[in-house]
Amino acid sequence: MLVFWSIRSGWPSGGAARWGPASTTSTPPASRAPRRPPELLRTGLQAIPADRLWGNPDCGLKTLGWPETRSSLANLVAAARTVRGELPES
Repeated sequence: MLVFWSIRSGWPSGGAARWGPASTTSTPPASRAPRRPPELLRTGLQAIPADRLWGNPDCGLKTLGWPETRSSLANLVAAARTVRGELPES
């Protein structure tokens, strides 16, 4: 995934960069497990400030049926709530 490659390669980080990790993919269903989006968001927070990080739901949703799409989006919302709850109060 290009996003991970660019972070490891020293592309802009901190205040200059924005990152929207894909929380849903066209990969096997195991990769769409509810635990995956929080992991991706936490990885992003290692290089990108929280106010410039967002979950990107538009990766693979076009190929899914409505039940899978709804589940993927619900997982993304739950992940955002979980990770926001872990952030220090600002």
